[in-house]
Amino acid sequence: MDRYHHAIEEFHRQWEPYGGPSPEAVFTEFGLTVNQFYARHRALTRGRRRRADLDRTCADDAARNGQSDPQR
Repeated sequence: MDRYHHAIEEFHRQWEPYGGPSPEAVFTEFGLTVNQFYARHRALTRGRRRRADLDRTCADDAARNGQSDPQR
């Protein structure tokens, strides 16, 4: 993850307990509208969820095949 994506993730995490960032805060920090910000955040988390699902699937397959290390 590059710095920009990390900054989006961290900014979202900081504002989440307060109901999300204001449009002004998003624009000041990233130069984006709130809709653009959330679209980018969704794209980041969607990709991470897909990788996690794939990791789980590989681990399940390895367990079914009697392998303790799915990386083998």
